[in-house]
Amino acid sequence: MDEKLARQVEELKKAMGEDPRFQELNEADSLLRKDPEALSLEGEKEKAEEAFNEALRHYGEKSSEAVEARKALYRAKLALDECPAAKRYYAAYVPVRDLLAQIDDMLFGEFREKRGC
Repeated sequence: MDEKLARQVEELKKAMGEDPRFQELNEADSLLRKDPEALSLEGEKEKAEEAFNEALRHYGEKSSEAVEARKALYRAKLALDECPAAKRYYAAYVPVRDLLAQIDDMLFGEFREKRGC
């Protein structure tokens, strides 16, 4: 990487660190990782995910065991998504995701395969 490009990347990194959207996301992430309710719900979701994968391996996708495990996984994921700390994180994530998509498009858009006409 040449010196000019390295300097520009550092400037972008600094600007992103100073952007309130990234700061809010970092704060929300920190709170989410420390929230006892979110941690407990994440553990439940992981257990449900393991049970679902196990049911798929042993019984197949259409088995009653897999269907019940899928429902349990859905409920566990929904409970995590509805946790206040997770809601704050998701709300902070969306604007950052959109900004990163714009940056990605500016940097690499012309190299992507064109669709349409």
